[in-house]
Amino acid sequence: MNEIPNIKLIDDRLEGKISLPFWTTFQSRQGAYGSLETHENSNREFEISIGGDMVMDNPTVTLDHVNAYNYLTTHSEQVCKSILTRLFAEYKNLQTEYGYDEDDAEEIMPDIDNVEQFKKLIGLSRIYLMN
Repeated sequence: MNEIPNIKLIDDRLEGKISLPFWTTFQSRQGAYGSLETHENSNREFEISIGGDMVMDNPTVTLDHVNAYNYLTTHSEQVCKSILTRLFAEYKNLQTEYGYDEDDAEEIMPDIDNVEQFKKLIGLSRIYLMN
């Protein structure tokens, strides 16, 4: 049987919570649309959606979803570090692309020297395990 803990069918969507302790030192992004909820660090509990935001006639958890969930919970530190490494490599380009004025840039996309500084700038809001 294909099971992921704490997943429920809610309005034709499979939704629940996932615990990822490695993300506790990042911002809490559980506000509306993934916005900053509080200035406290994350509590390591995040929303999870199976199938993403696609409309499904018969929402089911597949073996692929279970495998993705298990990989993520087992390797969350490696996944996070991979994301941060890639983000750091692209960050200067993103700053240029977004083009914030100096005051906004200092608050929204300040210059950083290492990946650890992302912990004060970003956080995890929701995980989508797509079909």
